[in-house]
Amino acid sequence: MLTRRSFLAGVTGIVLVGCRRLASLPVLAPATSYPGGQLLIEPRELAERLGDPHLIVLDASPLHTYNAGHVPGALHVWWQDTIELHNDVYGMLVGEPRRGTLLRDIGLDPDDEVVVYERGDGRGACRWLWFLHAVGFERVRLLHGGLFAWEAAGYPTTRLLPRRPSPGTFRPSLRYEVLAELPDVLAALGDPSARVVDNRTTKELAETWQGRLRRGRIPGAASVPWSSLLVGEPPLAFRPPEDLATLYRSARILPEQRILVYGLHSPSAAISYVSLRLLGYPDVRVYDGSWAQWGASDELPIETLAASKP
Repeated sequence: MLTRRSFLAGVTGIVLVGCRRLASLPVLAPATSYPGGQLLIEPRELAERLGDPHLIVLDASPLHTYNAGHVPGALHVWWQDTIELHNDVYGMLVGEPRRGTLLRDIGLDPDDEVVVYERGDGRGACRWLWFLHAVGFERVRLLHGGLFAWEAAGYPTTRLLPRRPSPGTFRPSLRYEVLAELPDVLAALGDPSARVVDNRTTKELAETWQGRLRRGRIPGAASVPWSSLLVGEPPLAFRPPEDLATLYRSARILPEQRILVYGLHSPSAAISYVSLRLLGYPDVRVYDGSWAQWGASDELPIETLAASKP
């Protein structure tokens, strides 16, 4: 009988280690139940496609977590690789030539497809999904439920490292349809066709980075904390589509609006981007500077937290 273990060992040519089950994994809504469910891939489909030469699997977990066990053939990536380290604003999108180097290093070709996941709350994986969208690569999906769901479905992991891929040929080109800059946010203030969304948690709202950030919010921004988008303990997967839709509707965030999301820094805003795309919102952009830029400038207006409204 061809088991999952023997099948995956055959297509990947590597030794597999046992699974770590997550007893508290919640029942997840099927990917097909989300209007934008094409952004998700179920564990079973991923298992069936392992070994496809045009499929790249990325693990965005911390390195020590990746080394403890990952999907066979998965390459390790890290969200901090997608930010510009030599920028006064922490979290800004990495520039060239580093952008191109990142894509060459994962072996990305124009006709490839990417699946990204992590063992965690998904923020790192969502950042990589958004990063690929931002540089013009659309064929990327998120493993529904991450590595927790993969293991809970009975699929194995490995500690062996994959072969280094041949350099990729995809050439990045920024897509401002998913990327907002400071002038875009300023133009959105008071514009009824636009909605600014603050996804910081209560703890992040109090963060000042040792006095470098003011406390407050972009005027008129709706508050939908990223943690409210997830289910599980620890949080690990998106809520069912009806729950996400209720969260956003109650904050008067509408599909016909131009949505600009921000977090404490831009990498943490990507999870809100993905959640809105899952609901079928057509125009969603991550504010690259996020609160790291806005909150650090005395020249930009803020709304005090006491006066903020959802």
